Amino acid sequence: MKILLVEDEEELSKIIDRGLHKSGYAVDKAYDGEEALDYYSVNTYDVIVLDLIAKSKWFRGFTIYQAKG
Repeated sequence: MKILLVEDEEELSKIIDRGLHKSGYAVDKAYDGEEALDYYSVNTYDVIVLDLIAKSKWFRGFTIYQAKG
């Protein structure tokens, strides 16, 4: 299973990534909305773990969801 992890807090992203890898998942990590959309445009994901309440104005999860939804 391939997962796109979108989290702007680097330390939290590392913790989540570590847990997902230990569970056997392939994970791509994006730290902002633009990077997430770049990954999404060239890859197929089974699951997207999306930070809905991010600090950046553009990066908010609902904005990304609306852009691709």
